[in-house]
Amino acid sequence: MKIVTFHCPENLMQHSNTWFEDVSDMSEGSSVVSGAEQVVPCNDDASREANQPNFETFSSANTVVPIIPTSPIVSRSPSPVFRETGSSFDDNYDSNNKQNDKAVSCVELPKTSDIMDCLANSLYRCPEPVLQVSAWTPIESVLGDFIQKGEESAFYVVDLGSVIMKYFEFVRQLPRIKPHYAVKCNPDEQIIRILAELGCNFDCASKAEISLVNSCGVSGERIIYANPCKPESHLRYAVEHGVDWVTFDNKDELEKISRVSSKIRAVLRIATEDHESLCPLSSKFGALPDEVMELLLLAKHLGVHVEGVAFHVGSGCRSVQTYIRALYQSREIFNLAEDLGMEPFHLLDIGGGFPGFDGESPITFYDICCGIRDTIDCLFPVDQVKVIAEPGRYFVSSAFTLATRIIARRFRTQIQEAGVSRLKASFCLQEDISHSDLVADYYIDDGVYGSFRDVVSLGVTFYPKTFISSHAVIDYSRFVRSCVFGPTCDSIDCIIRNYPLPILEVGDWLYFTNMGAYTVSLASCFNGFSCPNIKYICAL
Repeated sequence: MKIVTFHCPENLMQHSNTWFEDVSDMSEGSSVVSGAEQVVPCNDDASREANQPNFETFSSANTVVPIIPTSPIVSRSPSPVFRETGSSFDDNYDSNNKQNDKAVSCVELPKTSDIMDCLANSLYRCPEPVLQVSAWTPIESVLGDFIQKGEESAFYVVDLGSVIMKYFEFVRQLPRIKPHYAVKCNPDEQIIRILAELGCNFDCASKAEISLVNSCGVSGERIIYANPCKPESHLRYAVEHGVDWVTFDNKDELEKISRVSSKIRAVLRIATEDHESLCPLSSKFGALPDEVMELLLLAKHLGVHVEGVAFHVGSGCRSVQTYIRALYQSREIFNLAEDLGMEPFHLLDIGGGFPGFDGESPITFYDICCGIRDTIDCLFPVDQVKVIAEPGRYFVSSAFTLATRIIARRFRTQIQEAGVSRLKASFCLQEDISHSDLVADYYIDDGVYGSFRDVVSLGVTFYPKTFISSHAVIDYSRFVRSCVFGPTCDSIDCIIRNYPLPILEVGDWLYFTNMGAYTVSLASCFNGFSCPNIKYICAL
């Protein structure tokens, strides 16, 4: 099956980052939208469905992989998703590809039936149960079923089907590029196993990550050790476990590589202009342009086999041009190596930076694909250079939904005295609920020392959503300004301030979508609060 690609639309929709200043007149069933986020997600139909059990044990029978970028039950994108009922992955694939007249890089994929057999076997082998749900099941219903089954504290619902679909979308849009999942983004063992069965390779940054990936049945030859500055003991461990590809960006790393093994295939990591990214990396890693020649000459002198160039445009890249500039910069280094009499480079690692869902960044995954495909083919001939990437948040962000429980609350009234605004105690009597100056503080059982670390490290905003569980009654006719705090004793443990939410009770639930990237991997047990449990589903 040959892979062809879509033309990139000239005018892609951009979602404005607007916010409603006045929400006092919202009626039941209304929605408050911030960017691509829907704050009030649950209507009457969805709440009724929440009481209907919809789980069944995973079975490989009649399992198909639709061609859509994300699972609809966890996607924050407002774009409609269409599926052809009863059609197979191959049918959808071929149907979509016939609409395109531009083929790129004749790349063959394994037969879909073989892939799905591997996935079924992998799901059966998962140490944790994997529950199959309908692809159209609202996430509120899924959460409600778990709560009915006895969940009393924060937990994740992980849709392995979303990961599967994201992988297929990646190889369909970028068929020439071999993805190496960035384990640091989310080291969940089930995610690693699923991606390994699909044929994905892995980007590891430490001995522990290499060991984890090895334990999932992945050989060292499928791993790139993509940490330019590493302990020598970790490097020895990597080599002992079959890892050949190793990045470097300085003289000491070259000397370290030369001491450890002559079999290492070194890859020069270069700095990029990544200041527009959510998390720039080039201030810490990457050789500067005036350092490259000296490093290549030293590698040649030490007998280190440099076989390619790597770059990373920063996690959460916000400009396609950042990729383009880095590609041209890499081509110049390929040329320089040949001018220095080195063996021609044959590996290009374009790193990560791909958004986890539409609306997370000013650019979409499709913008990036349309921007880099032709440039890569033009600068790096397909018969001469292997191209890999290190997607992390792209694969897992939309697969994780976090449910948190309100463990405490309090109410204050904001008043004006002598031109100064201050808070006054309020017992939230029934007649006070509609008060326009009422401020609610809600305390939930996960916070910035757990899943919400990016609130303090990167200034990321996480927007809570409400839903009606089986025993809850939520009045959506009035919203009040609310602050959502985490459970620890630290005052910085605040997830969001001045956000409109309905009046909620202790024991009610809030949930957060697109929680797969740099959440689980950054969580701690500060103050004795453990990380949320994880529940696995497969919505295909």
